[in-house]
Amino acid sequence: MGRIREEELESGGLKKQINKIKMRNRSLMQKKVEYLESTLINLQRIVKTQEPIEVYIQNIEKGLEVIEDLKSMIEAEPMSPNEVNRF
Repeated sequence: MGRIREEELESGGLKKQINKIKMRNRSLMQKKVEYLESTLINLQRIVKTQEPIEVYIQNIEKGLEVIEDLKSMIEAEPMSPNEVNRF
């Protein structure tokens, strides 16, 4: 699994990448990316405020679920002739 750099998160890099792809479920994917972004921001807050580890683990699991959903959605999309599906 690739790591998301903080600069990409702050600059909206993921949102820009999704906007470049023609997809049937663009708005659903956009909402999932925004949800993932808010989960990551929440994780930063949890670390800064030193909340219990259980809260941190719950948010990591939420983020991983969103990533799996996005992978499934991307896999279901038709590929152009010059694409290679990595998932």
